[in-house]
Amino acid sequence: MSTVTGFRRPRSGTEEINQETQGSPPSTGVVKHHFKWDALGLAWVVAAGIAPLIPALVHGAALGPYDILSTIGLTSTPGGSVHNFSQRDLIALFIPFTNLVWTQVHHGVLPLWNPFSGLGMPLAFNWESAPLGLPQLIGYLAPIQLAFTVGVLVTVVVGGTGAYVFGRVLRLGPLASALLGTVFVLSGPIFSFLGWSSTSAGSWTGWIFAAAVLVIRGRRRIAWVCGLAVGIAMSIYAGHPETTLLILIGLFVFVVLLLVHKFLSRREWNQVLAPTLALAAAGAAGLALSAPVLLPGLQLINQSGRTGTGNYASISIPNHTLLQFAFQGFDGFPTAGSHWFGSVSYEWTADYVGIIAIVLALVAIGTRWRRPEVQGLTAVIVVMGALALVRDVASFVSHLPVVGSVILSFALVPLALSVAALAGIGLERLVRHHEELRTRQWAGACFGAAALALVLIWVFDRGHLAPSEANIRATSFVWPAVATLIGLSTVLWVDLTVRRSHGRPRIGVGRVAGGILLVCETAFLVASGAPLWTSSPHPLQTTPAVTSLQRKVGTSLVGLGASQCIASTYLGTSQLGILAQANTLFLVHELDIYDPLIPKSYFTSWQELTGSQGGSAYFYQFCPAVTSIAAARRFGVQYVLEERGSKGPAGTSFVGQYGDEELYRVPGSASATLVPAAANAPLPPNDAPGQPVHVHTPNPSTWQLTTSAARAQVLRLRLTNVPGWKATIDGQPLQLQPYSGVMLQARVPPGRHRIVIEYWPTTFTAGLVLAAVAIAGLVSALLWESVRRRRIPGGP
Repeated sequence: MSTVTGFRRPRSGTEEINQETQGSPPSTGVVKHHFKWDALGLAWVVAAGIAPLIPALVHGAALGPYDILSTIGLTSTPGGSVHNFSQRDLIALFIPFTNLVWTQVHHGVLPLWNPFSGLGMPLAFNWESAPLGLPQLIGYLAPIQLAFTVGVLVTVVVGGTGAYVFGRVLRLGPLASALLGTVFVLSGPIFSFLGWSSTSAGSWTGWIFAAAVLVIRGRRRIAWVCGLAVGIAMSIYAGHPETTLLILIGLFVFVVLLLVHKFLSRREWNQVLAPTLALAAAGAAGLALSAPVLLPGLQLINQSGRTGTGNYASISIPNHTLLQFAFQGFDGFPTAGSHWFGSVSYEWTADYVGIIAIVLALVAIGTRWRRPEVQGLTAVIVVMGALALVRDVASFVSHLPVVGSVILSFALVPLALSVAALAGIGLERLVRHHEELRTRQWAGACFGAAALALVLIWVFDRGHLAPSEANIRATSFVWPAVATLIGLSTVLWVDLTVRRSHGRPRIGVGRVAGGILLVCETAFLVASGAPLWTSSPHPLQTTPAVTSLQRKVGTSLVGLGASQCIASTYLGTSQLGILAQANTLFLVHELDIYDPLIPKSYFTSWQELTGSQGGSAYFYQFCPAVTSIAAARRFGVQYVLEERGSKGPAGTSFVGQYGDEELYRVPGSASATLVPAAANAPLPPNDAPGQPVHVHTPNPSTWQLTTSAARAQVLRLRLTNVPGWKATIDGQPLQLQPYSGVMLQARVPPGRHRIVIEYWPTTFTAGLVLAAVAIAGLVSALLWESVRRRRIPGGP
């Protein structure tokens, strides 16, 4: 039987630093425990992470706010109501992407191109679709209607288990590691964005931090370098580069503190140089592994609206930000019959980790400050908190190159892990060293201070609100009050028990106290997350209007006669057609786009043509009102939807009524046209009339056309002009040129020709090469280490 060792009792401060910086049990540096305790700890974390989803899963296995579609446009149904509008992006972005990449993969096609949004959009390289992220990879094994649900569950498991492993690497016991994993995976910064790509990327934070610590400790360093590289790559593949960047910034702060302590403990540079080089190699390998998505994605970002994200969420956070770490719902609940306060949506105010986690983190700081990991985690909290929550810092960063476009609120992901880790260290201290008066004093004083703070906030800082809002804010005090009362009572019970036993250690008392705090904290987090989710037993049940429209228009491009952007649907107002990006779920091709990588040329081109930007202030959407036949033909719009009773653009013909909307046909509009132009003459005007050309699409990223003309022509393609398109004519390269800024065109000589246009970025090829080199390098390093260890006498 193996033993439980917990934290070792150092004989001096210097010995404590040396011991915890460089020493570790054989192989991993994790405290030895019987397997069953780790199995129970991991089971607790996974069960706790899934628990808030159970009410929704009982209703239907397909997680997601499909009910939002029941109130919008052609997908609306009588009596439709919405459970939680703040989850709008799930149905307007992530569920459609999941279904689209699933469909293409199951048709044996690389998911490179989305043919249903605007004039087509990159799919694999727009980040959010994340076709190579672990949630998607496992989701491919499930039926399409369950692929998103599987992805959500995978994210929960990855996030919770990674945080648990980080706790074990920090030499915490299963109980404290279970608290760490539970707090992290159910904290506001993670769970309120569950289903978003940011949480998929953030779920790897625990694994990344754990691997970095093991790299620094040095045993089996090459193996942990490989693990760290894979963790970084999987975070990037998960689809949210801002979150990954902020995780790496937090990791940098953390490891710098560890390396400084490592140097100070021995004053030998070689003790720091080797792990520093190893960490750098792991980072470089992680970037190389993710290069197939990273390189084309970065290429697209430079010309997209994503560079206009700024720090809008950070700057608009309410002044009482710190209260949100203890409260869930202080600024309103985003569920049916309720709302959030002000203009900031719920996700950006859901920073909660809970009173118990905060108090235990303070206990760790107060009693274990000399431990390098405690200082490193505290530094991460300070730096990440400044980036995410201090307006002046966010404003300053927003003016910097590159990082100025990062949404700094996602710095709360590494912050949440750091708070959870400190809470785990504090719980471990209370469990194993509760006989020490200092530990009990810190715990009691912090819970007492929390009680006093709650009273003061209740009396002085609830604000003057309308009755409905005042009731929401008052209700948000229930769990903090309950947690504070239970925590204070638990500490008082421990103190009384220790005094009665005359200070003799009683490990059972500590475990009971730790178990009580873990259960209470878990209950708070589960109760906070459960109201957010909804589901459907029968997702994507199409309405008669959508079915009829799809049958009529086929693959033709449909425009909307009014500009009703997705931002307006945030508050539940209606719009024409189908919710942008959700249109892909029904195989209807709309001009409207809701995508992080919309090229800026869409907006400039439409403004030059119509005088209107064609979008809202929200940076991810292009939602032009097609009000003229010239605009429709320029962009290849073949049909226009109008409100019932409204006439279509002059020159269009009425087709029929679909639901409460009317459809009009645009004559002479096509996805590809041939315009006469002499070989040496300037390109014809943008609106020069052309002859429609039939387009065959054997797969979403390939167009095949046959042209036949007696004289030279210009072939105009209603395809989004992004890097990666290549064309051939009769097997020979054909030069593509921009058309109207946002589309493509090419000169075609007289005669009959077969033209093929394919989307395959050169950077994708370069990324595949880099990834292959990285894999070969990491595998070679592992083999070399294995051979070297076998040759060492007594080695494994």
